[in-house]
Amino acid sequence: MATSTRLRNAVRGLLQSYAPAAVKSRLWNAEFAHGKWACLDSTPDDCIYGFLEKYANRGSILDLGCGSGSTGNEMAAESYAHYTGVDISDVALGMARTRSEENGRSGKNRFYQSDLAGYAPEQKFNIILYRDSIYYLPQADIQPALERFSRFLTPSGVFIVRLWDGREKHRNIVQMIESNFHVVEQFAPAESKTVVVVFRL
Repeated sequence: MATSTRLRNAVRGLLQSYAPAAVKSRLWNAEFAHGKWACLDSTPDDCIYGFLEKYANRGSILDLGCGSGSTGNEMAAESYAHYTGVDISDVALGMARTRSEENGRSGKNRFYQSDLAGYAPEQKFNIILYRDSIYYLPQADIQPALERFSRFLTPSGVFIVRLWDGREKHRNIVQMIESNFHVVEQFAPAESKTVVVVFRL
């Protein structure tokens, strides 16, 4: 990878984690508008859906960093009653709302524009999901954010965190979860670097 590309990616990563919400929103809006994340528009075979369907108990799901709405439109419709997707990009949320309308799920899928750290839930959830989004929080803020959001889990509710590279690049996040939370289930297929952790406080 060229030095200029590495530098650009490093600056982008810092902005995505530490910039003011308005700057983050502009960055993500530009990327969604120009198709950078089109690869995530169709993910029906993702391992995450089995975990969501197992732990949702036909209840409520909060998806922090929902992007263009794949999760709320691809998991089995009968596995949940209410889905709340939160993302900082209103461009992505527009796509998510359109998909939900086209799939007949607009009555059970809701979407809100917010920075992940600042979102204030109005109810409790069976699942709080970070699907490849938790690493956009500043490293020092991840554990406090999980502890704060744990108040919005139902008594049997769980966090589900999916990390595209939980074996190497983001192993420190997995270790922090293992050290500070009760891990209910963990999935790390040998054929990829993906790690899924199901846990609660």
